[in-house]
Amino acid sequence: MNNCIVIVDDVPNNLRLLSNILTDHGYRVRLAPNGNYALNSIRKEPPDLILLDIQMPGMDGFEVCKRLKADELTRDVPVIFLSAADDVRIKVKAFSTGGLDYITKPFQVAEVIARVETHLKLRQVQNELENEIENRKRYEAMLEFEQQKLKAQNSQLENVFKKMENDLNIAGEIQRSLLPLKKIFQGVRAEWLFEPCTSIGGDIFNIFQLDDNNVGFYLLDVSGHGIHSALLSVTLSKFLSTDGLAYNLLTQASGKITSPSEVMNLLNLKFQLDIDLNQYFTIIYGIINTTDRKLTYSSAGHTPMVHWASNEKPENWEFCAPPIGLVDLYEYTEVSKNLSPGTKLVLYSDGILELTRIPGEDELGLDGLIDILVDSEGETIGETRTGIEQIVKNKLGENEQKDDISLLILEIK
Repeated sequence: MNNCIVIVDDVPNNLRLLSNILTDHGYRVRLAPNGNYALNSIRKEPPDLILLDIQMPGMDGFEVCKRLKADELTRDVPVIFLSAADDVRIKVKAFSTGGLDYITKPFQVAEVIARVETHLKLRQVQNELENEIENRKRYEAMLEFEQQKLKAQNSQLENVFKKMENDLNIAGEIQRSLLPLKKIFQGVRAEWLFEPCTSIGGDIFNIFQLDDNNVGFYLLDVSGHGIHSALLSVTLSKFLSTDGLAYNLLTQASGKITSPSEVMNLLNLKFQLDIDLNQYFTIIYGIINTTDRKLTYSSAGHTPMVHWASNEKPENWEFCAPPIGLVDLYEYTEVSKNLSPGTKLVLYSDGILELTRIPGEDELGLDGLIDILVDSEGETIGETRTGIEQIVKNKLGENEQKDDISLLILEIK
């Protein structure tokens, strides 16, 4: 419990009795035999609660309480008066001088503990509320500072809506800056398409060189839309980065590359379902050993990757596992596949499969996506990406985009 209580009473037996009662219940106790001693002790180290006798020689309890309440350092410490008198006028005076409660003598153990616990709990709640208010004030001050800075930098904005829209656009650019920085890697070429349904989205993907012989890639889709989803996707991109940050999951301290299944297990451990936001995410993560053209990958509830070998029809590789965050302590597995030169791997979010030109029209679906790939036979992956982008624009038309659309195409050299 460890709450500190100061007992002020000129009668040694009362001090001893109350001290025994409170220490037996786990409280720390300090004793003061008179008003002057109490004031000096309390000012030096304010306690959590004061039990204050009214009738004392010299300075009585009323005067002690007045001085405590006049001192900024001690005015918020709750005071419970102690007295043998049961006179209403004395009780009224006790409350008017700043007391919060009143215990009559002789003391009843249950009453003393009940009143002490009640006021300590109230004090705790008050402290928490004060801290919350102070934190909010600091947060609001910070927001005000940022708002003024943004207004100074964006004087052309005429209203709050435009400012918010601008902020979201900036956030979207920041999110886009986390996408792949280049398209050509050791043994792998990449193309991609990213169309969030708002300025910022819950999809994110990347491809990167893990070492001289291995290229890593992922595509993930956070449930929901808007700021919450975007913030989680950006956070995940930091965990799935190769920039040397201490919390990246892709490599270990020894320099060893973390396997795809272990990356999934670590993500599932760190990002369990947010009940309030009902937020989870799907992801596919793979590593291509470009020396022997071997792919090792794992998936967590994500749309199946499409494997498209040269002169063969594209096929989807199903992978059965739950999204990250839904099943605690789930053990994710991985699959290894040999790839031939010219093979293409196509990763995508479900937003592209749900495309329709008009309400009620059949969705594009996985079969529709594969048909598009077949029609692009002989094209470069850049041309294929451009063709898919045009189909996306045609499908959307003037309709509102309902989900983020992400596409990542990899070609093995």
